[in-house]
Amino acid sequence: MATNAREEFLKSDLFAELRGRAAGLTASDAEFVGEASSLIFKILQGSGKGPFTMLLPTEEAVSNLPIDPEELTPELREGLLGILLDTFLYGTLLSDGIGGAVKGGAVVELMTVGGGILRAIRNDGQLALVDPSGCTAKVSGPVFKGPVTICHHIDAVLMWDEWIKPPICGSRRCA
Repeated sequence: MATNAREEFLKSDLFAELRGRAAGLTASDAEFVGEASSLIFKILQGSGKGPFTMLLPTEEAVSNLPIDPEELTPELREGLLGILLDTFLYGTLLSDGIGGAVKGGAVVELMTVGGGILRAIRNDGQLALVDPSGCTAKVSGPVFKGPVTICHHIDAVLMWDEWIKPPICGSRRCA
C-alpha cells in the first residue's frame, strides 16, 4: 500500500471505527460482505464527508472470488473490509462524466475512501477502472442515484491484491 493517502487513512479515526464495528458484526460469513457494506455506508453517511460514489461488484464478480464464503478467517474479514472501503469514492461521479474525461487515451486517477488509487481508462470503447495490480473492471451506467450516493456496477472485484495476501490478480479473471 504505497500511497501516503492510504497510510493516513489506516491511521484515521474513521478506519479505527470501521474496524472496531466490523469486528463486532455477528453476520455469518456468507452475509459478512453485505453487512460490512451496509456498515461502511452508514458510517460514511454520518461522517459528513459525502457525497459518495459506490462501485458495486456484480454478483458474478463476487462469486468468482477464490474464497469460501462459509470460512472467512479474521484476516480475510479485515481484507474484505479494506476492499469494500475501496469501492467508495468521494463525490458523485457519473460514469458518462468520467468517460468523457478519458477520451483519446487520457487517464483519470480517482482516490477511494480507503486511500487507494484507481485509474479510469477506456477499454474497448467502454469506461473501465484499473487497480494498482492491473486488474480491470468495466463500469456500468448508474444503477442508483440518491441525494448523497450514486452506485455503478463493476464486473470485477478490484483492490484484492492491496488488502489480501498472497496476491491473486494473475490467477483470476481481472478484466
